[in-house]
Amino acid sequence: MNSTKTVKSSPPQFLSVILAVYNAAKTIHEQLEALKAQIYEGEWEIIIVNNCSTDNTIEVVQAYQVQMPHLHLVHAMEKQGRAYACNVGAQSARGDALIFCDADDIVTPGWLPALAKALETYEVVAGALDLETLNQAAPQRPPAYLDARTPILDFLPYAVGCNFGVSRQAFEAVGGYSEEFVKGQDVDISWRLQLHGYPIGDAPEAIVRYRYRETLWGVWKQFMKIGYFQTLTYVRFAPYGMPRSSIRKTLQRYKKLLKPKRVARVLLRRASRPEQARWVWEAAIYFGRLWGSIRHRTLYL
Repeated sequence: MNSTKTVKSSPPQFLSVILAVYNAAKTIHEQLEALKAQIYEGEWEIIIVNNCSTDNTIEVVQAYQVQMPHLHLVHAMEKQGRAYACNVGAQSARGDALIFCDADDIVTPGWLPALAKALETYEVVAGALDLETLNQAAPQRPPAYLDARTPILDFLPYAVGCNFGVSRQAFEAVGGYSEEFVKGQDVDISWRLQLHGYPIGDAPEAIVRYRYRETLWGVWKQFMKIGYFQTLTYVRFAPYGMPRSSIRKTLQRYKKLLKPKRVARVLLRRASRPEQARWVWEAAIYFGRLWGSIRHRTLYL
């Protein structure tokens, strides 16, 4: 897994934009409006993958199909999970390149041609995120994504899954998304692609307006899953050089998190909202890692 594939000889002629959706009726219309406004000179399609929705997501999509003949609806009903649904979408896609985004975010003008341009050079590309526009009232949290050059977990960079383009050849070379990952599947596939010799190219002009969780409970659930799947990521990638988390630093963070005065301020809601949010996502990450360490019989705290 060490050959290098850096530059493609020709751009993809056909782009497939794939959205895996579950109960997205409240937000998907904004994303579909933004996609409808994209201008791309080549051929392209949009594939909505309904993953066991129980609201009226399907009806919203079908209404847009009247206006957008290149919009297709497929169903992934065997199990719940974004990785599984994205793989179903990829199997249905006709494009030479696959572009993944989410139903609760909003692509900005020029997003698709910017990704297409980057895909002329790289087999794997990562767009950028606007973290401000949709999150004025959301709890503060660490940035969801920085760029495709910054390593995470002291190992490799990654391409954020809600703004990610990949050639079909590269996607199939690594077997698509790993359906074992309910969270963190973008890190897993990004790292497998890089270990197969596909570096990630940045597409900073391909911007997605990213939507945070709106409640502290939503933040807790999201970051607990992130922590859990960071442990699974360690299990998978330790043989390739991913280092174990520092026990000393982790214990120092636990000490800060569990200071009685700090816990009391948060639980009694005497802390500011940013202070509450920071405690919630930090505690959730480490609780998730502890849970993952027990579940996978390893030590990644």
